[in-house]
Amino acid sequence: MSEARAAGMMRKEIHRLVNLYIGVSDGYLGDFSYRTHHDFYPVYCDLDINPNDYAGTTRERFIEFLSSRPPHEQATIVRGVLEKYPPGSTPLRSKEIHDEYRAIADRLERGAMVAGDAPAATADVVQRAIDDVQVQLDKGEPTNAVDRVHTSLHGHLQHLCEAAGIDYDRKT
Repeated sequence: MSEARAAGMMRKEIHRLVNLYIGVSDGYLGDFSYRTHHDFYPVYCDLDINPNDYAGTTRERFIEFLSSRPPHEQATIVRGVLEKYPPGSTPLRSKEIHDEYRAIADRLERGAMVAGDAPAATADVVQRAIDDVQVQLDKGEPTNAVDRVHTSLHGHLQHLCEAAGIDYDRKT
């Protein structure tokens, strides 16, 4: 699995949240002033954050801060953004993007359920199944991920049996 995935939001997710959901005007973040940006964190996120500790515009400060926080705080900030800016409050804020970011916040709160490296010696099908697990989790489809975990475990056990010369029923 990718360690960047376990670490929190990808840069693309942060920039999509800023540009495609909150919105940017003349380099500034949404309707934030420096004061309302400062107030956003305690009011919407229950976090003690001083954006004045960062340089730049409200947009630059928000990106810098969000990028540097642990996943559970990123989830809190994303949920704060979704509360402050409900879907439909502007044409930019669609229900689809809102739901996408709610799923991202859920993922960040769950943490890396599939973190770690793939087995050093295994079949290619196992590595593909492991990669598929992360894709399914990222899409907010944990039920589909369970099937891929089963496939990867099954494939790896078959690989280990073959490597050790252990006979097994290949139909199961």
